Amino acid sequence: MGSFSDWIQIHKNISGTSFVIKEFDREKDSLYRIKAENNFGISDPSMCVTFYGEPSSQNDQIFQKKLDPRNDKLPPKTPRDKPMIKDFENKLEISWHASEFSENAISTDVYYVVERRCPPSRNWIEIANDIKDTKYIMNEYRSEKDYMFRIRAGNEFGVSDPTLAASVFAKLDLSSLKKSSSTSHDFNEFKSKVKPRTIWDRPDIEAVKPDSFVLKWKASSVPQYAVQTDIWYVVEQRCLPTADWTTIASDLKDTHFKVTKFSPLKDYYFRVRAVNEFGMAEPSMPVMYKKNERVIPEIIGVTDEVQYGVEGRPSNITFKVRGYPEPSATWYFNNIRPFLTFEMASTLERYIASSRLDYSNSLRT
Repeated sequence: MGSFSDWIQIHKNISGTSFVIKEFDREKDSLYRIKAENNFGISDPSMCVTFYGEPSSQNDQIFQKKLDPRNDKLPPKTPRDKPMIKDFENKLEISWHASEFSENAISTDVYYVVERRCPPSRNWIEIANDIKDTKYIMNEYRSEKDYMFRIRAGNEFGVSDPTLAASVFAKLDLSSLKKSSSTSHDFNEFKSKVKPRTIWDRPDIEAVKPDSFVLKWKASSVPQYAVQTDIWYVVEQRCLPTADWTTIASDLKDTHFKVTKFSPLKDYYFRVRAVNEFGMAEPSMPVMYKKNERVIPEIIGVTDEVQYGVEGRPSNITFKVRGYPEPSATWYFNNIRPFLTFEMASTLERYIASSRLDYSNSLRT
């Protein structure tokens, strides 16, 4: 299988959630993992799943064990599941499942590495290593911060991939806030300075017109334990097929923005970021504005429908036509353009135009 860290891509662009592997060595152990991908990048890998190889026959298996038993120099497997965490006020107890070895791997002493990440930071740092037990106490715990923890197993031949991460979310210290409120100090000096929360939902596209539309999104916020500051928004645009994002609006106080500079014949993605004085959040999920394909005008409904009027009274003749750009209508009566006084009213809702011709006097045949 090569080095433990040598991962090989065996297939991509899988639209479903299953895949049949046909080309593999049945007599060797293999590890497999999955990554998700879209137009904006690739996710972190999933936990590994192991296929344990089987010799071609029982005699081969017995012969192999006698000839070369457990001779593969491999790191231990990644511990199962994510770590378990207990909160003891000013410290955390982090525990995990013991690691295991592959069937043919040399059995050695195992140590563990504990890694920590403090959102919004994306960096993982090693806070403990060479741990022989499956438990670790972190004493420098601060309840006003968010934490994430993961574990690696190692031996003399290498270190495993990390486990899935376990999270501990910040708590609001009400006692310190009450104490602070009784003094004249600046309350914010006791609070964390963090950027706004990410807006996870896609913006909505509303009020679509031929030359404009409106983007709307949910408001962002900051945790209660953080300094409460003003939040503003940045709107970013990507014009397909390019992969580049450009800022089209910034310093927006409202949760909506009217887009007027675009081509109706191109596809676009739009996304929103929240910003405050301490930083900018990750972008929201993008929403797509699809281009308006040119549509040949056609009348909607039955073209030979008879419409009636009452002699001596004004009569209305109505029809609907579909097309893009907005069609213009020319009226005829008995193959002659009408000379009677009339009023034309027209409205457009993206693709469908409704027109009405009002005659000021009666129609005579």
